[in-house]
Amino acid sequence: MRFSTFWELLTAQLGEVYAKSFAEDQVISEIGVTINQAFALGIPAIEVWRAVCTQQGWPD
Repeated sequence: MRFSTFWELLTAQLGEVYAKSFAEDQVISEIGVTINQAFALGIPAIEVWRAVCTQQGWPD
């Protein structure tokens, strides 16, 4: 998954403003860090997306 696709999907679910805040502040329990931290650590976007979907109860 491309990062641009990840951001499009997250924005579609949360809206542009909240998606940015969510990515900065919300720790994703399955990976133990925020979305922004996960990307900085090199975790692939698809893994991050699946973890977000699991936590939020969204279909992936």
